[in-house]
Amino acid sequence: MKILLFGNTGYVTKKFIQEAFPKDTVYLLGETGLKSSKKLKLTVFPKTKETILVEVLRTYQFDQIGLFVNCSGLMKS
Repeated sequence: MKILLFGNTGYVTKKFIQEAFPKDTVYLLGETGLKSSKKLKLTVFPKTKETILVEVLRTYQFDQIGLFVNCSGLMKS
């Protein structure tokens, strides 16, 4: 499967990708310390501008899309 992960992707690690998507091809769109890797079947698009997202969605077909959101500011009591 082809998986697109975008949003607050700074927390995504190689270990997470290997464990969560062991047989899938992962496309990561956003700021991250990771780099594209054939071994991991990982393609990284480091820009998060809306135009890049639209371009990626028009160019590729994905089986699943995951949005990472930082909700820490919403959890205050």
